[in-house]
Amino acid sequence: MKKIKNSYVKLILWMLVGGIIGFIGGFIGGMIELERVESAFNNAFDFTIENIILFQIAMFIMVVIVILVNYMSVKKLVNSENENDSDVGEISDTIERKQTYALACSSSNYILSFIVFGIAIDERNPLIIGSVIVFLISIIFSTFMEVALVKQVKKSNPMKKGDPSDLNFENKWIESCDEAEKLIIYQAAYKTFVIMKHLFLGTLLLVFISKTAFGTGNLPIVMVGLLWLVMILSYSYYGSKLQKKKINV
Repeated sequence: MKKIKNSYVKLILWMLVGGIIGFIGGFIGGMIELERVESAFNNAFDFTIENIILFQIAMFIMVVIVILVNYMSVKKLVNSENENDSDVGEISDTIERKQTYALACSSSNYILSFIVFGIAIDERNPLIIGSVIVFLISIIFSTFMEVALVKQVKKSNPMKKGDPSDLNFENKWIESCDEAEKLIIYQAAYKTFVIMKHLFLGTLLLVFISKTAFGTGNLPIVMVGLLWLVMILSYSYYGSKLQKKKINV
């Protein structure tokens, strides 16, 4: 089969595919009894809110386990690294990987805690005070553990700079990274940017459908659209700024 090389033809074909998928989705949606779907969704949501504190506690326990297991494992590996010079490279890679897991888990806990807490703030939640307490404990734990993890990284790698409590911590941290680490960060950031572009598009399509099917209103559409716009404009601004800096150099 001959490969299509014309960009405009490709775009038209993708638009046709999207239109067909949208038509099929709309046709299937019309066949489904939305009242039953909405009723099932509301029942599931009511059950979730009434038991939300259990979800909060379970999530907090999992976060504590993952972070502390990796944190303590790194402490043992650092001692092992000091005692055994023959496997320094392999041990160092393991330390870095475990520290990355712990930091990612801590950062994820912030986001998930706010999401779950936002759901918990509801009159149907019989233990709303308990939800507030669990939320605060979870956020405080992640905050202190992030500081501890960064200090642990700096201890194993004295070249790293920056205080997690400073507003410009990220800038100082990146400046203290070597070229290989910076390349990994930049490549990961670009791949994340590409993923988020597609994710925002898919999310916008979902909120369009939810507006017509469940009456969720315009706010989700506006919020998702604004976040997507901010991401694109930020990328363009900093890309242009770095390009000018490169030319001047």
